[in-house]
Amino acid sequence: METAFEDDVQLEFNATVGTGNNGSDDYPYYSDPNDAFLGSVFLFSVSLLEALISIIGLGGNILVFYVVCRFSAMHTVTNIFILALALADIAFLVNVPLLIATSILGYWPFGNMYCKIYYSVTTVNQFASSFFLVIMSADRFFAICHPLWSRKIRTTTSAAVLCILVWMIAVVLMYPVYEYSGEISISNATNSISCNIDWPESEVMELNGPSGFALYCFVIGFALPVALMITCYGLVLRRLRSSHAKVALDSAHLHFESPANYRRRLKLRRVTMMIFVVIIVYLLCWTPYWVLQMYIVFSDDLEDSFTIIITCLSLQCLCFANSAINPILYACLSENFKKSYCKAFKRTPRDNKPTKTTPLLVVPDASTIREATGVNSCTRASLQTIPQAQIEVLLKVGAFLTVERNLLVML
Repeated sequence: METAFEDDVQLEFNATVGTGNNGSDDYPYYSDPNDAFLGSVFLFSVSLLEALISIIGLGGNILVFYVVCRFSAMHTVTNIFILALALADIAFLVNVPLLIATSILGYWPFGNMYCKIYYSVTTVNQFASSFFLVIMSADRFFAICHPLWSRKIRTTTSAAVLCILVWMIAVVLMYPVYEYSGEISISNATNSISCNIDWPESEVMELNGPSGFALYCFVIGFALPVALMITCYGLVLRRLRSSHAKVALDSAHLHFESPANYRRRLKLRRVTMMIFVVIIVYLLCWTPYWVLQMYIVFSDDLEDSFTIIITCLSLQCLCFANSAINPILYACLSENFKKSYCKAFKRTPRDNKPTKTTPLLVVPDASTIREATGVNSCTRASLQTIPQAQIEVLLKVGAFLTVERNLLVML
């Protein structure tokens, strides 16, 4: 028997949007009034947590966007992909306030068109995030396993074009969301409005529309990208182990690598480790959510709706947290990002700007010339022995040294 909650959760593979709860005692998913009260308290707590995650995540990813665009030292191929991932995280988090407002009000108040925009933007950027991680994994594979060939194609321009292509693919894959999402009237005590996806009735692989689309999103948006990430990093790990063994063998035979090669190899390892940690955190945040979704899809009977609601909301927060954690990981694992963050918050004093000054004409005294030339006694007789051209040079040097000394006294 399929419950109303089961159908709702299958639709909400990104976030719980408008369950039709109007805040009254007639809550459609709870058979026990005590569960309804506990659910309301839990929903309020989750809303506060989501608000905090949204603020931290938006601030952090906007900072990533700023430092990558602002500082020329950050204009690298890897950072272009990180910039695209940050934009996807921003688009994913920017709609969290709408989700919170809907949870508090108990209905969707923003209209049909924005309901379509909400679902489209959220789902497209969720898919784009996983695709960007695949690209970053493939980039590490080519940079380490095929370094000579990758140098020819790994440019910031090609990286930017590839990111645009990824977004276009995500838009095409998620077009059904825009087509079928919209406001839906819920038949309950107050006939409230929900923003949801109204899938057409169909049976594919003995699955209805919502279940079939949830499975589609799991395969295309999670399972397949994760398989590609694991494959790329498995090959990278094998190459790094073989190169480490080669370096150890060369060291044993006293064939040391050049400092330039060592620095390049160390940089590759650091960037590879940073991307690897980002992928691991992504898996930790999203795997529990998709496991629950597949359980809902293939479960014959969902009896304990309250437990599923609590679990779904908790895992939803974990998914949002992934987008907020990434900027922190960059600061912890990349020295360049850490320095760029510090530079972004460092104020540049206005008086550091160069100012125009009037040149000073200073005639050097005897002590100045003596310090510049090393002559012990600067008498008229000793100066006569110095050629005229050298005297002119000494006068210029002495004038410069006197001006510099006077400026130091003024400071």
